[in-house]
Amino acid sequence: MCQRSVDRGYRHFLYGGKEGVAEELREELTRRFPGLQIVGTYTPPFRPLNSGEEESLRLQLEEVKADILWCGLSTPKQERFMAAYIGRLPVKMMVE
Repeated sequence: MCQRSVDRGYRHFLYGGKEGVAEELREELTRRFPGLQIVGTYTPPFRPLNSGEEESLRLQLEEVKADILWCGLSTPKQERFMAAYIGRLPVKMMVE
């Protein structure tokens, strides 16, 4: 998916993990796949998002024009997150 994204210009957003983990992943993936566009990261609190946090995330995704949101929470939290936010966040696809 990473190489195909380079070829087609897909834009990725990494959601989840402990503070700093998504940034480390971004560095490693862009090193391995030059040209890969990881346009943002977000480390959520260890609880459901409140309405202000939801709006902030939505606006960030809209601003960076992410195509794919990679959700790295834990099972079943990530599945619940994606089910709750599908159609509410401006991305074309969510992947766990």
